[in-house]
Amino acid sequence: FGTIAGASPTLHRVSDPDGSDSWTDITPATDFVPRLPYALVSDIVDSDSIECFASDGSATRFYRSTDAGDSWSNEGTTDYRYAKRAGDIFIAGGDDVLDLSVDNATTVENRKGNLDAVLNPIGTHYYGIIII
Repeated sequence: FGTIAGASPTLHRVSDPDGSDSWTDITPATDFVPRLPYALVSDIVDSDSIECFASDGSATRFYRSTDAGDSWSNEGTTDYRYAKRAGDIFIAGGDDVLDLSVDNATTVENRKGNLDAVLNPIGTHYYGIIII
C-alpha cells in the first residue's frame, strides 16, 4: 500500500509476481487505507482472509475481506491500529487497547491487564506485541 505523489492513497494486490505482474486496486473505501505498520493482516492459514484498520487521517475503521480484497465489509470505527493473526487466533491493539480472540475475532477478550500500572502511563499509549 502507499501513496503516489498527487494521488489518493490506495491498496493493491499483485498477481503472478514471477510472471507478467497484474496489479489490482483493492482499497476498502475511498481514502480509507492502512496507514500504520501492521495495520493490514492476512491469515497465514487462509490467504483470502484479510483484516485491516484503515484511516482517512481522522477516523479509523475496521474492514474485513474473505475474498482477498475483492470485497470488504465495514465493521465500524475502532481504536485498533495493528493486528497479528494465525488461523483462528487474532490479536489486535492500539489506543489504550490490547485484545485477544481465539475464535476468528468473533469474540474478543481484553488482555491489557495491568500494563497501565507497569508502564506508568501518561496520556494514550500503543501496546505492542512481538510474536516469534
